Amino acid sequence: KAAETYNAEQKKRYARRQARKYERLEAGSVDGENRRKYAEKKTAWEGIIAKEHFTVDSNHDMINKITGARIISPDCKAASEHAERYYGLVRSMQTDVLHISKNTGIAEEEIAKIKSYLFLDEHDLGDGRFAKFDSDFSIAQSWQRLINGSQEPHDITLLRHELLESSLVEKGFTQNEAHIIASSVYNYSKEVRDFYASLEKYKNK
Repeated sequence: KAAETYNAEQKKRYARRQARKYERLEAGSVDGENRRKYAEKKTAWEGIIAKEHFTVDSNHDMINKITGARIISPDCKAASEHAERYYGLVRSMQTDVLHISKNTGIAEEEIAKIKSYLFLDEHDLGDGRFAKFDSDFSIAQSWQRLINGSQEPHDITLLRHELLESSLVEKGFTQNEAHIIASSVYNYSKEVRDFYASLEKYKNK
């Protein structure tokens, strides 16, 4: 167990060094094609960092046969801790919008708007707080799959939901009102519940 933990930490450190290296190369390159290649390599290493951040809770371990990735039940403590770390990682990413746009066919400006709304902007949360949204494990997983091009149907629903919700907020609706309306059209929460329920059924077979 200790050896596995050590090796995982070493992998994360190496991946961070590689991501920083390609970030520097991207920033210092004057050739557009080279910048694109460096950006893609940086994003690939960022994806590895995110994957290595997954912590497996033995009481909630499941296998996602669709993506081949180990995941955590969204209700366990480890999931909450992972989401918090991954949100921080997303906020520092520079090429996730580009990759999600390419993988989904949705315009970059719309993906950028969704990212700002979900991860960067502060909102009136209706409970006395004006802050960024709390981290959410399901959304963290959706964003990761969208970057990697391994999205599930409910990941696309997330994008459509947040795009509609953010547009309604711009028109003067409260965040809660906008969320209710957007959920009536694109019910991400229900699709997420169904997705994890299907994984539980598979696990118990």
